[in-house]
Amino acid sequence: HAYAEALGGASAAIIPTAMTESLISFGSQARNAQLAYNASRPAGAPAVALQQPWDPRGAGFAPHVARNACAMSGIRVLSGPVSAAIDVTCRALGFDADARARAIAADFASSVLAAAISMPFNQIFNYLATTPRDARAEASVLRSCVAFLRSQYLVACPKTGGLRLSRTVLRDGFMRCMYIAPQLSTFSAIERLCLLKVADGG
Repeated sequence: HAYAEALGGASAAIIPTAMTESLISFGSQARNAQLAYNASRPAGAPAVALQQPWDPRGAGFAPHVARNACAMSGIRVLSGPVSAAIDVTCRALGFDADARARAIAADFASSVLAAAISMPFNQIFNYLATTPRDARAEASVLRSCVAFLRSQYLVACPKTGGLRLSRTVLRDGFMRCMYIAPQLSTFSAIERLCLLKVADGG
C-alpha cells in the first residue's frame, strides 16, 4: 500500500513490492529448496551448498522476483477484470450473488491464473537454487534455464516425432495453483475486511 500510494496505483507497485518480498525471503526459501534437495538427492550426487537465510544474493533472485510479481498480480491486477466478468455472468444468469462472495470468487479465480503464470519462474528459481554453476547445461544462465524448462515440460510425441507438453506441466501447475490461490485470496479477504474497518473508523 505504501508503494501504491507513492507510485500512483497497485499495478505500478507490483515490481517494487515483489523485490522487497524477495529481499526478505529469497535466502530462506533458497535454503529450504537446498535442504530438500540434499535430503532427497540421488545416491552419489554431491550435496549443494546452503544459502545463508539472510543473504538475498544468488542466480535465482531474478526469477524469484518475477515469480512474486506474477503471483501478486492476481489480486492486484487481474481481480478487477475477473470481478467484472463474474458480475456480467451473474446478471446474465439472473443470479443475485452477494458482493463479498463475488469479490472472494474473483480473487480466487484471478489467483489461480496468476499462480499458473508464476509456475515456470518458481521452477526456475528452484532449479538455480539447487544446481551449482558448473553443473548447469549451458554457460549462460538464461540458456541453462531454457534447457531446464524444455527438459521438464516438453517431450517427443511417439506418433509425429514433434514436441508436446509433458504431464509434469499439469502436476507443477496444479500444485502451484493449490498453494497460491487459497493463500492469496484469503489474504485479500482479510485485507479487504481490515480496510473496511479502518474506513468505518473501527
